[in-house]
Parts: sequence; C-alpha cells; structure tokens
Amino acid sequence: MQINHLETETSGEAAALSPREKSKSRRRTQIVEAARRLILQHESTEFSMYDLAREAGTSMKTTYNLIGSKSAVLYVLLSAAVDSIDMQPATARPGDITAIVDLPDIPIGLFTSEPGFYRPLLRYLLGVANSTERPIFMARAYAFWLRGVTDIAEACDLRFVPSIMALHLHTYFAGALDLWVQDEIDADGFRSHMRCAAAMALLPLAEAAQRQALQAHVDAFVPTAQAYESAAARTVSAI
Repeated sequence: MQINHLETETSGEAAALSPREKSKSRRRTQIVEAARRLILQHESTEFSMYDLAREAGTSMKTTYNLIGSKSAVLYVLLSAAVDSIDMQPATARPGDITAIVDLPDIPIGLFTSEPGFYRPLLRYLLGVANSTERPIFMARAYAFWLRGVTDIAEACDLRFVPSIMALHLHTYFAGALDLWVQDEIDADGFRSHMRCAAAMALLPLAEAAQRQALQAHVDAFVPTAQAYESAAARTVSAI
C-alpha cells in the first residue's frame, strides 16, 4: 500500500476506525517518523528498508505492506511539508502586485530552515523516477503557487491569468531548488533567484509606481548572473 501524505484523523474519524485500522495508521506514522529521524541523524537518505524497519520497530514485511517503497515514505515527508505551507494565506495590499515577489519566501523559508533534512531528502527524490508519488507531489506544489498568485491577483484586481504566473513560478522554483539542493547556491542565493524571476515576470504588468521596486530586484541579481556567466565560461574553456 502506498500513501501520499501523513494520515491524521480527527477524534470522530479515529473513533470510526476499527482497532485494526487504528493499529495500521499508528504503525504508518511510526515508519514515517523513523525515516525523518534517520535523515536528521545522518543528514543522508542512505538507509535501507531494513534500517527503516528496525528504527520504526516494525518487521520488513509490515514496512513494505504499509508504505510500499523507500521513495514512497520520503514523498510522504515531502508532501507533509508542502501541505503545511499550503495553509498559509498570501497577503497583499490592494493594487500591490509586488506581493507575488514575496510568495517564494514561504517555501524557501521552510526548506532552508532544516537544510540537513531537506537537502538529502530532495536530492534523493530528484534523482529517482517515480510515476506514482511524484505527480501527486508536483500537483500539490503547483496548487500552492496557484492559490498564492490567485489570492494576490484578486486582491490587486489584476487582469492576467493566474495559472500562467503560477506555472512560471512553479517551474522556475524547481530549477532554483535543484541548485540549492546541490549546494550550488545558499539560502540568500535561493531567494534572490526567485525574487528576480518573479520581478521580471511582473514588470510588464506593473504600474509605473511599482516598476522601480521590481526593477531593484532584477538589478540586485545582476552581479550573481555575471558571476555565474564567468564561472560557466571558465568551465567550458577548461574542457
């Protein structure tokens, strides 16, 4: 059985479960929490299903039956993180589209708050093909961007299609996230990448009074872009 998010029940829902289902739910939670402990202890996902079962205090058979695979349990952890930030509403002053520039700070703040946990977790998942959990996770991630952009667009009475901006942020974030996961940029670099990407997308839509603030984000990113260009040129010339 594969699960895609932490299973939690309200008191009413828990009461409706049979003793057997309550036991299964409790053991699933034990396995997920054990995976988190192993990652934090070693800052790595280099553990086996045997290690996971031992840490969780369950048998190998039970671990496979309740979770399905190592990548499945890791997606549970990642999806739980996305679910936690999805509940935070985006805020914007009427007419202020620059709030979209701040939107990426929410997931960036989450991931960079525990680099020893999220870097190895994401490094593993980004390198493993998974046709079951990955599409669900990506849909949840996109839903976060769509909700945030839509809330801000409605508050600002903007005349653009929120799904286009949401997809732009969703796609660019995936690229910047990979750079951070591979330790090629730090938390500040992560933020500046996303602020520049959002600002450049918003500039054609902004009123004159807002363009200066948006342009400042783009200008602040110029030294980073120039340094990256120089480093890339040196790498290519050395081949």
